[in-house]
Amino acid sequence: MAVLEGVELTPDIEGRYYHGKMQWICIHADFRERETGREWQLYWWPAIAARDEGLVMALYQGDRVINLSRFHDPFGTMSFADRGANIVYPDRTSLSGTFPHYDLLLDATDNLGTSYGLSLSMDAESKAFEAVRDLRGIDWYYVPRFRVRGTLRTWEGEVEVEGTGYLEKRRGRFWAPGTRHGLWESLSAQGRQGLAVPLFYKVWKNDGSPTLQTLCFTRDGLTMHDLDSVEVEILETRAYDDQIEHPVRFRVTAEGPDARATLNVTRNPNRLALRDFWGEPDPTRRAVGIYGPGFTEAIVEDGTGRHETTGPSFGSALYFWVQ
Repeated sequence: MAVLEGVELTPDIEGRYYHGKMQWICIHADFRERETGREWQLYWWPAIAARDEGLVMALYQGDRVINLSRFHDPFGTMSFADRGANIVYPDRTSLSGTFPHYDLLLDATDNLGTSYGLSLSMDAESKAFEAVRDLRGIDWYYVPRFRVRGTLRTWEGEVEVEGTGYLEKRRGRFWAPGTRHGLWESLSAQGRQGLAVPLFYKVWKNDGSPTLQTLCFTRDGLTMHDLDSVEVEILETRAYDDQIEHPVRFRVTAEGPDARATLNVTRNPNRLALRDFWGEPDPTRRAVGIYGPGFTEAIVEDGTGRHETTGPSFGSALYFWVQ
């Protein structure tokens, strides 16, 4: 079991890289309306891909999936600064700031003509970490805990919201050739202290063998424990087209020399499903991503005892195949 120390997330790391590798900043946030307690989730992911630029962006509320995404725009559509997390996707959204504070703005219309607005102030309540440092061809940094506050505008007007969030900065290939599918889930801490599992990820090759497996947990936001032996038991699926049975309920068990973790994940079946959303240099290769919130129960047993937490989580499954 590796123990990861916090790293410095500098403006140079946050900024754009000048070569052909895919790069993005990704945010998900769980927040409540301050007066009513009604829960919302945000997924926000603008990316410079190999052939184009695009934006995965959605709001979730109960059974609603509000798709505000945009894809296959030419290079240069998005303004991505050289330094700092300063991104503008025209007529849609922007992010500004540098660790430990960011401001996110959203002003977009769905395909039914309904306008949505979101203004979030994001303040880090943990250190930044470097994920899977031995993963060749990918640089991957993440901040597992933010406090978010702001305002949300919907068809009902404007309300104040508050909650938690997560951010990652990544550069490199989407996934390596020969990858079949991947599954991930992230559970933020419910307070400044306390158990969080900000990164469970497992990726399988076409032959069924794993190419990446990790489960990271933290109790204080200052150090991260990385378990690199991860098993997934699928308990329930929901069909998506004729090739995919998407897991909506599954159990994850992870082990290391000094710790064991268990996640029981139940996903909201109302999810954003996207096909071929990035331009792919190989025209025979296809990708599907299925994104959305869920609820996760986490148990960690280590040398300090047994630690448990439950709460809203966010995750996706990615499927790649040649056809």
